[in-house]
Amino acid sequence: MTILVPFDGSPHAALALARAADVAETYGADLLAVTVVHPGVEEPVELGWLDPGGAYDPERVRENLEAAVAEIAPAAAYHVIRSETGLPRGAIAKHLRRFARGRDAELVFVGSESAGRIVTRLSSVGGGVSTEMSYDVYLVRRPSSSLFDDRDVAVDR
Repeated sequence: MTILVPFDGSPHAALALARAADVAETYGADLLAVTVVHPGVEEPVELGWLDPGGAYDPERVRENLEAAVAEIAPAAAYHVIRSETGLPRGAIAKHLRRFARGRDAELVFVGSESAGRIVTRLSSVGGGVSTEMSYDVYLVRRPSSSLFDDRDVAVDR
């Protein structure tokens, strides 16, 4: 079994990765974390993509996010999908769905405050990833759960 986690460094993505790691360990599943790296990301410093005042450097972005993944889920394999330009709405989710299908993912953990609500923001990657029917989706929205060891990942609301 393969479990996939779209990972952008946000608190909800980190929480999704922590919970996915628990499930992967329990079931002996392969765990994949994937980021779509592009220069158009909003809040790159807050997400840990770049250091304050740093210029956009896709290799540095990859290193920062890979380190964050390794800290939360050392057994996860980390992958990057790169784009040299900013991506239009919906393109990130499209890349992630294609990646999940290509790796035969059976379960995708999506960390998002808004994914799955009746009214989903157009820019919600989580909402776009959760529309795929070839895998099941676990939406991580609550900041804590008695079912999981959240590995010291905290989400402030």
